[in-house]
Amino acid sequence: MGEQWKRSLVDMGAIRKSVALFCIATLVLCIYRPVWSSNGEEKKQWIIFSAENSVIVVDQPKRHIGEELQSLVQQATGHELHIVETAPANYHTIRLSIDDSLSIEKDGFIVNSPSDQSIELSAASESALLYAVYDLVERSLGIRWLFPAANELGTYIPKRQEFKVLREHRIETPAYINRRFSQGYVSEYWDSWATKMRLVSSKAEFHHNLFNLFPPSVYRDTDPAFYPVKSNIRYPKRSAIGVN
Repeated sequence: MGEQWKRSLVDMGAIRKSVALFCIATLVLCIYRPVWSSNGEEKKQWIIFSAENSVIVVDQPKRHIGEELQSLVQQATGHELHIVETAPANYHTIRLSIDDSLSIEKDGFIVNSPSDQSIELSAASESALLYAVYDLVERSLGIRWLFPAANELGTYIPKRQEFKVLREHRIETPAYINRRFSQGYVSEYWDSWATKMRLVSSKAEFHHNLFNLFPPSVYRDTDPAFYPVKSNIRYPKRSAIGVN
């Protein structure tokens, strides 16, 4: 009995040591983890764009997309990036281009950084290039569009000291074929907000189409539950059968 008791004490001591070592290791990891995170951040390469040394390069027909980027950057940082068609030498550039030969989904876009002074946003359509601009300011400036409203009331634009963009190569394509909400009576500002949220793509029409899928001339008598009832009257009425 005495020997068993001694072995139990030894086992308990070993368990205590193991728990103590685990706690110490956890504490060390918690203390040093921020350092590791910051080191990883330092390895990333960034390009800083300012009014003194940076321009937005875009062809004249698509200048309005450059102006949208220019406005958002200026609101967030105070820096006004000039819009040009040809970049001056030794300037930092954000190039916006549309290339319909790109092998990419119509609403997708490509982010690239061919040099340590330039960022390129490329897309196969005008709407996708605009999506690329909104994606850029979301990621780099923290801009958010919270809800549709007058006077940009639903827009959150944090103030930044600089416009810093990560150097990377990235291809963005929509995860969903259709991206649309039925706005109904929401507001006159819905379309602008939905564009910023990339919610204006319909590749398959589906609105008000159920009468085509379930025509009353076929299903009105056999499956009346397909159709609504109002004031105890089943719609469509028999007089409307055959009319979609």
